[in-house]
Amino acid sequence: SMDWTPAPEASLTAVSAADGGAVEDADLVIVGVFAPAKDEKDEEEKEMDPIVLTGKAKELDEALGGALTELAAENSKAFQNGGSAGSVTPAMRIVGSNNKKAKRYILLGLGVEDKDTNVESATIMKAGSAVASACHDQKKVGSCNVLLPSQMEADNILKAFSTAFHSSLYADNRYRTGKKVEFKAEDVKTVQLFLEDSGVSNEDANSAIATGAQLAKGVSLTKDIVNAPHNVLNSESLADTAKRIAAESGGS
Repeated sequence: SMDWTPAPEASLTAVSAADGGAVEDADLVIVGVFAPAKDEKDEEEKEMDPIVLTGKAKELDEALGGALTELAAENSKAFQNGGSAGSVTPAMRIVGSNNKKAKRYILLGLGVEDKDTNVESATIMKAGSAVASACHDQKKVGSCNVLLPSQMEADNILKAFSTAFHSSLYADNRYRTGKKVEFKAEDVKTVQLFLEDSGVSNEDANSAIATGAQLAKGVSLTKDIVNAPHNVLNSESLADTAKRIAAESGGS
């Protein structure tokens, strides 16, 4: 029979920013930001205007003494105030009071804001993948909180975000040995999406995330089948895989 690549260990959940605790209570904090729309005159300007944070992101920045604004300014040329979806700044380490463990802060670009249209699916997928990559790249991080603006909180958006996040943590180690074995974001146990001014309940949000995780599981299984050598995936093991899929899905 064919072995299946196990699902990522990191759990992805959603909470309301209003009652989900402090967003900074994690080893890694990722703040999603939209870049303001520009007119033709602005496009000709050489210097990047300071980033404009709003809502919970602004409150967090003020609590950190403007550190997020400074982070955007230091990386203005590459980050462009979040104008490129899926772009991220380097991590900024900030030591808390009483010499507690330093926390890491990253800004996540969500593209140029367009208040007249819905967020594009490509933007959502890039954001989910970027969060997964940040969780993998930042070593010895056990928890991650992601602050998302209200435009990113519809259930279909959260489903797509979850699909991209979980899919990006896929690593087929079934036929690898030694140093070639790689586990994505192996230290991360929890990832929480903090939803600001959400019109979606926590229950509906987490249901959408769970659906996205199941879709990613299907994508991973497809990769497992494609990657399996012929001496492992033959007609018999393929039939066994089909039976297992039917059993785990209730035949649906």
